[in-house]
Amino acid sequence: MDDDTLVLSSIAMLLESMGHHPAQAAEGSEAVKIAQSQTFDLAILDLSVPGGLGGRDIAGRLREMQPGIRLVVSSGFGVDDMAPEEIDLFDAVLEKPFRLVDLTAVLETL
Repeated sequence: MDDDTLVLSSIAMLLESMGHHPAQAAEGSEAVKIAQSQTFDLAILDLSVPGGLGGRDIAGRLREMQPGIRLVVSSGFGVDDMAPEEIDLFDAVLEKPFRLVDLTAVLETL
């Protein structure tokens, strides 16, 4: 989930090349709606989305809906700018801008 369509499509293309079947959402309420009808192993969530729900807003809800889901947060804010309780919501943090190789490395650890 990301409000930046370039980031969203780049991540989707990478995941497809790895054999995954990604769903895309521009903001949190759309991501939750998709998660109500599909099961996911992983969600990559933008921490905050202008004018919509971001990863910090929906992480707990996604975990309730799908207890085994792994959550990766991507953020233009560094980890130092995130509250400890925000960091604890996620299995991994990707600081923007990130390269696709950075995302691949994170995915390999999950």
